[in-house]
Amino acid sequence: LQLAASSIRLSEDTAAAVNRITGEDRFIGDFLAEEVFAYLDPELQIFLLKTSILSRFCASLCERVTGLDNAQSLIEKLEQENIFIFPLDNTREWYRYHSLFSEFLRRRLALEMPEAASGLNSLAAQWWADQGMTAEAVIHSLSAENYNAALDLIYINAQSMLAGGEIITLVGWMESVPKEYLHQRPEMLLIYAWSSLISGRATWQEIQHIATEAGQLLGVSDEDVMAKIAESSADPDVLRNLCFFAQLKGFFARNAGDWEKAKKLFE
Repeated sequence: LQLAASSIRLSEDTAAAVNRITGEDRFIGDFLAEEVFAYLDPELQIFLLKTSILSRFCASLCERVTGLDNAQSLIEKLEQENIFIFPLDNTREWYRYHSLFSEFLRRRLALEMPEAASGLNSLAAQWWADQGMTAEAVIHSLSAENYNAALDLIYINAQSMLAGGEIITLVGWMESVPKEYLHQRPEMLLIYAWSSLISGRATWQEIQHIATEAGQLLGVSDEDVMAKIAESSADPDVLRNLCFFAQLKGFFARNAGDWEKAKKLFE
């Protein structure tokens, strides 16, 4: 109804607009969105297309993504014209688009600027990361297929997510990354093994295989990991990875009934 009302309101010929939207049309949503979009000026059209990748937005985020410096005035214009934009707070700082209109815009973006989505998502990811909002930054990095950036963000926040019980989210993010990226980074393999162990998303054999592969990339085994931990105490990243590896191997040893080995690895 909102789409139809906007289409009629923006049309110069009201009767003709009404006639165009009558009848049973399975694509009526797209048709009406197209009708509304066509009446907007080019600056607003470009703004809508570029910001369609955002599930929610504010002026600052829109300016980072679009490169424009007048995002606030454009948002206010869209709101005044009732162009499928909804405030998410009482201060009218955050907004979202109507879901059907947002879907239409994303399809239009893919048609008109097929190479743009990746760069737009990368800009959005950088903005969210600057605000300390990891979840949004990871989601946009994944959408941009900037997998190493996504893994960097996941790595920084993995320990707090494990401690906070956000295991399913953590595993889901890593499973969204192509395997070849994970298998180049032993620290991510270890986090994936840990989160899979806790969540039960993989078998013991699969987790052991992942941990062993991580150990090979780190150049460490069950037999020498404790010695390497002692040698690496000055490097926190290396120490963290070695401790992850030792604890995983300790769990495997305990599961196999080798309590003496498990005790040594847990030390």
